[in-house]
Amino acid sequence: MGLYGVMSYGVTLRTREIGVRMALGARRETILILMMRDAGKVIGAGVAAGALGGLWLARFIHGLLFGVSPVDGTSLILALVALVIVALFAAYLPARRAVRIEPIIALRYE
Repeated sequence: MGLYGVMSYGVTLRTREIGVRMALGARRETILILMMRDAGKVIGAGVAAGALGGLWLARFIHGLLFGVSPVDGTSLILALVALVIVALFAAYLPARRAVRIEPIIALRYE
């Protein structure tokens, strides 16, 4: 929910920009790709920071884990893939909503 809220807020801030792009003839698919690319940059930075932080903190929780190494590659990759999928879906919903806005309404948006 928090990620969806952040992505939705980011799209809301860019509503006027989206309206201008659409008024100048940008296709809806192009705008959707632009929004997803921007979200992908944020998601990539978050995943990289989270993976590095997780690997660094793994040495502190070594005693709490039973049957799993703190740097188990399979677990880390599965967790990162799951987070990326959820994050892309959370970014897709507000981006899809943004491209459905009529340009004149987006330009009047405050």
